Amino acid sequence: MRLAKMMLIATVAVVLAAGPVWAQPATENPKPMPEKDLGAGVGLTVYSGGFAVIKERRVMDLPKGMGEVKFVGVAKTIDPTSVHFTSLTDPKGVQVLDQNYEYDLVSPEKILEKYLDKEITLVVKGSGTDKATTVKGVLQSYQGNMLTLLIDGNVRLVDRGSIQDLQLGALPGGLLTRPTLVWKTLSDNGGKQLVKVAYMANSLGWQADYTAVLNGDDTKVDANGWVTISNNSGARYENAQLKLIAGDVRRVTPQPVYERREYARKAAAAAPGGFEEKSFAEYHMYTLPRPTTINDNQVKQIELIEPVLGVPVTKFYEHTPYQGATKVNVKVEFDNKKENGLGIALPKGKVRVFKKDDADGSLEFVGEDQIDHTPKDEKITLYIGDAFDIVAETKQVKAESGQRWSRQGFEVELRNHKDVDIEVRVMVRVGANCRVEAEALDGKPAEHTNKDAFTLKYLVPVKANAKSKLAYTLFYTY
Repeated sequence: MRLAKMMLIATVAVVLAAGPVWAQPATENPKPMPEKDLGAGVGLTVYSGGFAVIKERRVMDLPKGMGEVKFVGVAKTIDPTSVHFTSLTDPKGVQVLDQNYEYDLVSPEKILEKYLDKEITLVVKGSGTDKATTVKGVLQSYQGNMLTLLIDGNVRLVDRGSIQDLQLGALPGGLLTRPTLVWKTLSDNGGKQLVKVAYMANSLGWQADYTAVLNGDDTKVDANGWVTISNNSGARYENAQLKLIAGDVRRVTPQPVYERREYARKAAAAAPGGFEEKSFAEYHMYTLPRPTTINDNQVKQIELIEPVLGVPVTKFYEHTPYQGATKVNVKVEFDNKKENGLGIALPKGKVRVFKKDDADGSLEFVGEDQIDHTPKDEKITLYIGDAFDIVAETKQVKAESGQRWSRQGFEVELRNHKDVDIEVRVMVRVGANCRVEAEALDGKPAEHTNKDAFTLKYLVPVKANAKSKLAYTLFYTY
């Protein structure tokens, strides 16, 4: 009897300023079981928009008839309205009648709140040769560093700094150690069953990062890519089957996640870096064929595409003239084609460009740009910086107007301080109802092409350590 009585008494020691917390958790449903033959495991589909769908298969002990079940360890950032529950063992025999998302987690403050107007036991530190003393009393309040106790009808204030430990009864009901879904279930058979739970969670996203290394004469580039996954969802995903979705998925409000058959427009193809890439709905899916573990508060990187060597690239200079503009942009361009070693859908991400220093063989950073989601066979253009030794200067040399018309004349002078000849693409922005009335390059007739309805394109060659002048007159009608 004495032993049984001792076993029935549970204590919880709470850290205040002075010491650690010990807590005896309430009885819960089993954690995920590693019985792979039963199909337990986690699937994780992460979207580039900063959210994810978590699909977990777990063996759980369901009560027969009506009962309560706790699904422990969901993400703190879960959208509770998106939860979908299925018993894979007995799909027709198990029904969830209601659901609560409990996130009132254990902390010293919350435990003290639950023990207001209840008896607690303090062990107060001794001083000098005095031993520690035990004090029992009814907790009246806790504010700052002070506890207020009622002891034999007298009020006593106790400084938390003087407390060696604080002993309470069992962990108060309603407090949990981790975020938990609590279901009221109705089961025909009960017992151990494999269930699948799917839900959406925020603060879990991914992005692509690429590196490109230019060769000595800027004619080829070596490229590779990585996936960076950031997990701040409040949960750990161990040995998860990972999928990534690239594309602009529209979300109005979080919607329930339902089981559905996935239809792809083409068969999965082996993609560089170990991911398998395929089109999925109107987006692209990248599946990692091996399990991976993603911890909470972790930034994880996985190779997306293996190094691709010798991709043909075009480097060019570009200038858009307007009053006061002097910078000439440096850009590189290549085709995302299979014959170049690419030819896969490239997710949106940052591209960092490097170039080798022949003096010591080291790589030096020369610029970066952001690409959007890019399908195969599309051209990729990177703006990596402004030329140091090329200067542009624009002057308006003519301004005439009359009733419902105007005439504007401009001169763009390009000065090349390099020791090599160059060519600059001059992109002239025009408005509606515009006609090019005259155009010349260094006093000789020139001709433009139309990049689009509102952009004229001129190719202006400039000799080494020389300058060239482009002149054009625009006539507008209103």
